[in-house]
Amino acid sequence: MRYEIHGGRLLTWALEAHIVDHCNLRCAHCCTLSPELPVRITSVAELARDLERAARVLAPRTLKLTGGEPLLHPEVLACLDTARASGIADTLSVTTNGLRLDHMPDTFFEKIDRLTLSWYPGAGLSADRVARVRDRCRAHGVSLTV
Repeated sequence: MRYEIHGGRLLTWALEAHIVDHCNLRCAHCCTLSPELPVRITSVAELARDLERAARVLAPRTLKLTGGEPLLHPEVLACLDTARASGIADTLSVTTNGLRLDHMPDTFFEKIDRLTLSWYPGAGLSADRVARVRDRCRAHGVSLTV
């Protein structure tokens, strides 16, 4: 596979930043092993440092904040600001199980471009709650993938 160089940096489709490892669910099929991991939170300063370093060599089209469950990060809004300020990618995305989205202020949706909602039946996220997420994304111009 041949990669494209853009502005002296390797062009990639996406870069993921795991801002937490832990999760509020215990899915047996978790691809990040969150049910087995202890609580770990990336500080905003660590995120800024890591993105600065990555931006020297990578040019991702999308920066995805993920985890574990990224909405468990106590400074998730500051993480979004830091990610945006890094300038590493034009598109800022969050991947979440959605259980905490009802608690997110409108500014959360204003700060992101994309939201990926991992909807696990039986995990507490009802069709009504998913509909509310769709409405909030639509109201803020956020692309939603369920």
